[in-house]
Amino acid sequence: MPSFTSSRPPPLPPSDSTTFANLLMSSKYMTFVAVLMVIGSLLLLVGKYVPLGLTLLGPIIVNILLFHFTLMHGGAAGGLIAAVFEIFLIVAYRRSFRGIFDADPPPSTTI
Repeated sequence: MPSFTSSRPPPLPPSDSTTFANLLMSSKYMTFVAVLMVIGSLLLLVGKYVPLGLTLLGPIIVNILLFHFTLMHGGAAGGLIAAVFEIFLIVAYRRSFRGIFDADPPPSTTI
């Protein structure tokens, strides 16, 4: 007589990270983020408009790190490496970013 008991445990309910990732994928939000990642990466690879590429990639890297530190609790090595490279390039191109920290910048007179 065959036994109908399973030796496998029942599947676990989806975790917060799985639910969040599925929501981002189903809403096409990740498609938009992927396009920004490709554009930012191409700007860095070509070497033109590097500060713009860094500006596009910065918030994406922050979100990758926040996802891994708050929801997934692990696997943040790739995000940390990307953050180190981002910081290195920001320091290398610091002259392009110096106006960000002006408390009261004068308005531009040229257009």
